[in-house]
Amino acid sequence: MITQYLKGRPRSRLDLSAVSLGFQYDSPVPTDYLTSLYSWYDTSDSVSSSGNGSRVRSITDKGSKGNNLTTISGNPWHYTNVQNGKGAIFFNGTSFIAGSAQGSEAQPQTHFLVITPTGWGAGDQQEPVSMYNNSQCFYKPSGATTINTYAGNTLAGPSIGNNPYIIAATFDSSQSILSVNGSSYYTGNTSTGVASHNPTIGANGSSFGYTGYFMEWRVYKGLLTLAHIAQVKTYLNYKWAIY
Repeated sequence: MITQYLKGRPRSRLDLSAVSLGFQYDSPVPTDYLTSLYSWYDTSDSVSSSGNGSRVRSITDKGSKGNNLTTISGNPWHYTNVQNGKGAIFFNGTSFIAGSAQGSEAQPQTHFLVITPTGWGAGDQQEPVSMYNNSQCFYKPSGATTINTYAGNTLAGPSIGNNPYIIAATFDSSQSILSVNGSSYYTGNTSTGVASHNPTIGANGSSFGYTGYFMEWRVYKGLLTLAHIAQVKTYLNYKWAIY
């Protein structure tokens, strides 16, 4: 229940300042990467390529985990002026970028994803991002247009289309939440799946390929409060001009 987030649970709730969230709230520039922000993939400044319209070589992890994405499959293309004057990576439904397996990361976690789908429809399943073989992922089920999260069970979110989105989610068993742009929160049970820290963008290996642009993915270790989730979403909207 949302009220439990408002009241908080001391074992996992993160009481973080704006700076420890990875930015200064009065500034659009991220300045600090504390251990709570342990994975951060940002196409505005952390993509290695030969320039606009070229194949991606790698994405630097700006979080404390340091799990750079260097395994490139297919042709993910880097474009330097896609959203609000910033760069993005285009995935064609078969390409993906992955890191290496670096131990397991238990729940709870808080994720933020910024994407613009271009092939989102009632077709095959798509997974814009995942942590090792569906253990924790965002996905569109086959035959539907909803954005869901999964870590053993599915938390079904709202239907989305081919537009820019900021998607916020917590993975915390029966207390999980999901929100798209400025919408209300969906609640449900994603189960207790523990993922090897092996981030993949664009597909789950060679399956469930995503078609569209990827801009940013942040993973915080622990639960952010609803107030801090709103702060991060506001910051991301300021940065990317999504809604």
